[in-house]
Amino acid sequence: MTEKGVTNSSVSDAQQQLAEFSQTTFTDLQHDFHELNHEIAKDSVLEPFRHEYAKLFGILQKSMTNQARYIEKGRVIESEIVGNKAKVRTVSKLAEEDSRSISNLNEDRDKKQAALTDLLASLHEAMEANEVVTSEITGLENELERCVLEERGQKDELSQLKARRVELTKQFEELNQQIPQLKENNRITQEKKAAKDKEIQDSIAELKRIDETVEDKQREDQMERQHLFELERDRENTRNRLKEMKQQVADKTIEVAQEQETVKQIDKKVREQKRRFESAKSEKQEISEKCQKYQKELDLLNSQIVAIEADIANNHNALIERQKVADSVSNQAQQQNNNRDKIRLKVQGLQERYEGIRKDTDAVRTQVDATEDRIATLRREGELTRKQIDTCVRDENSKLKKNEGELQHQTQAQTILQMYKNQAHNIDCEISIIKQHLQETQKKIYSIETEREHYSEELSAATSQFLHGQETLKDLASKVQSKTAEIVNGDRHVAQQQSLYEKVRSEREISSKKVKEVEAEITELENNFGRMKFAIEQHKDDIHRKAMEKLRDIESLKRTEDEDSQLREKLTQVEIVITTLNSTIVANDAEISKINLSIKHAEDSLQKHLHRLENVKKDSDAISNKTVEKEKEMDQVQTILENLKKQVKRGERDYDLKEMEIANLNKLINEKSAKLEEVAQIDDQLRERREQIHIKQKELMQLRAERAAMEEELAIPINIHNWTLLESSDPQRFERLKRYQELQADLVARTKQVADLQDKIKEKESQYNMLSAQVRHKPGIELEQKVTEYSEKVKSKKFNLEEVSRKLELYRDEVNEFRKDLTDVRMELMNERKKWIKQKKAELKEQHDLKVLQQQLEEQKFDDAHVALESVNKMLTPYGIHMDETGGEVTLNDAKL
Repeated sequence: MTEKGVTNSSVSDAQQQLAEFSQTTFTDLQHDFHELNHEIAKDSVLEPFRHEYAKLFGILQKSMTNQARYIEKGRVIESEIVGNKAKVRTVSKLAEEDSRSISNLNEDRDKKQAALTDLLASLHEAMEANEVVTSEITGLENELERCVLEERGQKDELSQLKARRVELTKQFEELNQQIPQLKENNRITQEKKAAKDKEIQDSIAELKRIDETVEDKQREDQMERQHLFELERDRENTRNRLKEMKQQVADKTIEVAQEQETVKQIDKKVREQKRRFESAKSEKQEISEKCQKYQKELDLLNSQIVAIEADIANNHNALIERQKVADSVSNQAQQQNNNRDKIRLKVQGLQERYEGIRKDTDAVRTQVDATEDRIATLRREGELTRKQIDTCVRDENSKLKKNEGELQHQTQAQTILQMYKNQAHNIDCEISIIKQHLQETQKKIYSIETEREHYSEELSAATSQFLHGQETLKDLASKVQSKTAEIVNGDRHVAQQQSLYEKVRSEREISSKKVKEVEAEITELENNFGRMKFAIEQHKDDIHRKAMEKLRDIESLKRTEDEDSQLREKLTQVEIVITTLNSTIVANDAEISKINLSIKHAEDSLQKHLHRLENVKKDSDAISNKTVEKEKEMDQVQTILENLKKQVKRGERDYDLKEMEIANLNKLINEKSAKLEEVAQIDDQLRERREQIHIKQKELMQLRAERAAMEEELAIPINIHNWTLLESSDPQRFERLKRYQELQADLVARTKQVADLQDKIKEKESQYNMLSAQVRHKPGIELEQKVTEYSEKVKSKKFNLEEVSRKLELYRDEVNEFRKDLTDVRMELMNERKKWIKQKKAELKEQHDLKVLQQQLEEQKFDDAHVALESVNKMLTPYGIHMDETGGEVTLNDAKL
């Protein structure tokens, strides 16, 4: 730059010196011409020379004026050349910047093309995922068909269960036929109970008789007291008789042991009867629980029947609605098919247009490359011209220094200047042509880019519409298939439910009747059991009382044995006393004979007691026979209960099988719901990918718009250093450029606003997609109906459970009341027994008091023989004999006998 400035300054100095030199020479010539003209004007001879010299001077003056004009023109041309050089420099700089920006744009274009390829690859992957989803949907449809086949198998199993139910109903009818037999058995037990009541009354009469016999015995005791004196006489006979009595007592002890064994056997039988009775009670409870279960099952069947009726009505309404929906869906499908065909045609046209636009862009790119090549050639030519100018400047300097031919230099300079002018003009023309061509190409590129963006938007919209149409068609096709399948299943289900409703209704009526009959039979059996229980308890009390009496007899025998051992010890003492009482014994032999008679009477009473024991044994045998008969009846009841248990177990097995089937169906439903959720997740992923593709397409549009704006900015070169030149040379263009910059700033701000609006639109679209997904996931009317139906079923079941619980509480209260009644009756019996025992004790005390009074009176009468009688009474008290002195009465202790 410094060398070029020096050369330009030297050229300008040389031109100034040349102009000054030519001006000075011309002024000298002009002065000489005026002097010569003034001098020659006097001479007439030199007048032609003067005219020729004036002509030459005029020509020289013209040449000088022309030279001055050419010099001025050269200066103007030099200034223009300098300006053109600056312009060429700016153009070269702009060309370099343009090449850099073009390279950057090419890099951006390559990056965006790579992004487009990635997006196409992701779109291809999404399409493959869509195909995978379609394959999974087909697999799910196959599974649905398999489920339908399983449902058919379950229907066959239901038919088998219905046959089983028919068999159970037959067995139930057979049980109902057995009910009259059980009633007859109950009637027989009632008759037996009446007979037992009669026997109890007879036993009460026998007790009264026993009381009368006790009174007779008391009278006999009074009579025997009179014969005490006779017993003293018959002492030796009594010894022999005592030995015999001992033998009899041993025999009686053997008999009592046998009776004890029989009593033990009776106790064992009673215990066995108790166990059987408790087992029967437990079986009765089980039967009552099973009856409650049957009642619950009947209630469940009733609720199911009501639910089935509601399902039938709902399914009928649903069929009508589904038919309407199917018609509307078919119309929508036809419309969507037409729209899909239109969209395909549009997509094909857009693809063709896109291919044409791509070809145009390729042609424009080739043109841009050609212009770049031409700019490079122009740069080379400019450099050559610069070199030529430098060489010319150097030549001019050498010529100016050497001063070789000013005119030749001027002519050469004029020719060179004209050449340079022509070249500069040609360069300007070419530059203007190139600028125009570049502007036109940029405009074409911008229009092509705008059209491509427009077509790409249309293509993206068309593709999104096409994909949405495909999705909607698929959804509609799946809905149509599912609804047709639901309609078919609904028809089948309605038919099955109607048949089941009729069968269940008939079975419900039959089962309700049978349940009522069974409940009546159970109540009758409960009453019979209560009565039998009461009778058994009474028999137990009688047996216990008789066993206690036997135990008392055994204790009395033991006491007699102990007393015998004591008597043996006392006999020695009695023998000593007998020596003193021989006189009294001789006097009392008559009384001993009377004592023998009393002993005979005692033996007779013992025989009576043995006869009574035999009667008791007979009664116990009769009771055992009755218990055997009752056991047989209980065995029959147990067989019936076992049959009922078997039936209940079969029902429980069928119920367990149904529960297993229901659990399996629930598992299948859960698995299918999980698969559907997976498919929904895949669908959501596909939607997200589509949204990402749409977002990336919008980002591509934004980048393309930015690229177009950058290309426009590059198309209009603006150099800060040339602002002053533009403002001075072309103010209109300067104002237009300012306006262009302002508009460009507005465009940038508007693009930012558009980007913000697009972000807001994206957010709204995401919200819309989320809401649409939530709406899709929301349950429909059918699910709400099913939920209401299930809630009604749950309410009915809860109500049935509450009723059953109330009934159970009522039954429990009744059982507690019966138990309280039983306890009250037992307490009353115990109180009556205690009262009777107290009365007996009081009577015995009164009798004892009377005896004591009689003894006191007799003691007052027989004071003399008191000592002897006391010794005799001491000896005879172990045998239950008491002697009075006055009346000769002998009393016997019945308890000890």
